[in-house]
Amino acid sequence: INAEYMGVVGTITAVGGGTIRDAVILQQRPFWVSELEYLMMAATAALLTFLLWRSLPEDVPMGMPVKAKGGGEEKAMLYGDALGVGAFAVIGCQNGIRRGVHPVVCVLCAMSTATFGGATRDVLCSRPVRILHSHSDIYATTACAGGAGYLFARSMSLPLSARIAVGVSIAVSLRWAAWTHGLRLPTWQ
Repeated sequence: INAEYMGVVGTITAVGGGTIRDAVILQQRPFWVSELEYLMMAATAALLTFLLWRSLPEDVPMGMPVKAKGGGEEKAMLYGDALGVGAFAVIGCQNGIRRGVHPVVCVLCAMSTATFGGATRDVLCSRPVRILHSHSDIYATTACAGGAGYLFARSMSLPLSARIAVGVSIAVSLRWAAWTHGLRLPTWQ
């Protein structure tokens, strides 16, 4: 994999969910067109990941390593991903609220913001789309739950920081339950 490929895929993964949210669901210009700093941060993070991943020692830091033996993701990456799902779910929900859409659409904004960048990445990399696997643990559901939690906290007139904490905590907790206990939605044969 070369740096150009990694930079493009990483950047699309980072801004893809919000782009789909804005263009398809909210029918507006994608956020990064007028706020270029998001595109630049995403490209920089993708490039740094490409440059530093191989040199990152395995099983460091002790107790919660980022990288597993053989180069895979370890516990710190799982928590970081869960935190990202929660944060992006809340951000997506807030964008729906700002546009004045129905609460159900706000939850769809939460889910798309948190998950569609990864879905776009999977399509570009010719991988099965993670959120569409019946054998995969819950992922999009956690983003929906985080967005719904944020809306519930808002309906209770909680302060902004508490609303954010509720939404993010729900998503992180559900992701933890998913990878720890194999939490999945039912499937049909």
